[in-house]
Amino acid sequence: MYQKVAKKITSFFIDNKIINDSEREIYEYSYEVIISQTVYIIIMILVSLIFGAVFESLAFFIGFFICRKLSGGYHASTYTKCHILFSTNQIVFLLLLRFIKTEYFGLISTILIIISVIIIFAVAPIDHPNKPFNEQEFLKYKKQSRFFATILIPTYMIVYILDKNNLFCFCFSIGIFSVCVSLLYVFLERRKKPNEKV
Repeated sequence: MYQKVAKKITSFFIDNKIINDSEREIYEYSYEVIISQTVYIIIMILVSLIFGAVFESLAFFIGFFICRKLSGGYHASTYTKCHILFSTNQIVFLLLLRFIKTEYFGLISTILIIISVIIIFAVAPIDHPNKPFNEQEFLKYKKQSRFFATILIPTYMIVYILDKNNLFCFCFSIGIFSVCVSLLYVFLERRKKPNEKV
C-alpha cells in the first residue's frame, strides 16, 4: 500500500517536471519511508491520548528510538505487521505503567538498563535482512552501539538523581529494553541459520 502511494506521488512530481525520472527509485523509497514514519507518529499519538499518557509515551519512545537507531533490532516482513507490533509494544508498556507500583519504578528501571547494556554489548548491531551491513558498516555500527551503551549508565544515573519519582527513568528504560529484547530475539534466531550475519 505504501509503495503504491509512494509511486503515485513520485510519478506526479516527475510528470510535473519537479524531479527527474532518473531519480525515481530514490524518491519512491524516500516517500515510502516518510509515509511509514507518519503512520508511526499517528499511532503513537492516538494510543497516548487514549491512555492519557502523552509524557510517559514520549519518554518511552525517546529510549526506544535512540536505541533502535544505534543498535538495530527486529524487522517485520510488512508495514502492517510492523505497525501492529509497534502499537502492541506501546500498549503493553502503558499497561505495565498502570499495574506496577510507583515505588518499584527506580529498581525496575535500573535492572532493565543494566540488562540492556549487556545485551547491546553482546549482540548489537542487528541489520535489516534486505539491507545487510558490509564489514565496514558492521564495525561502524558496532562502535556506535557500544558507545551508546557506555554512556547510557552515567546518563541514566544523572537522570535517576534528578527524576524524583523515577517516572521518566521507568518509561525510558522500558523503551530501551524493548529494543534489546528484539535484538536478542533476532540474534538467537540467526544463530540457528549459520549463513546469516549475527
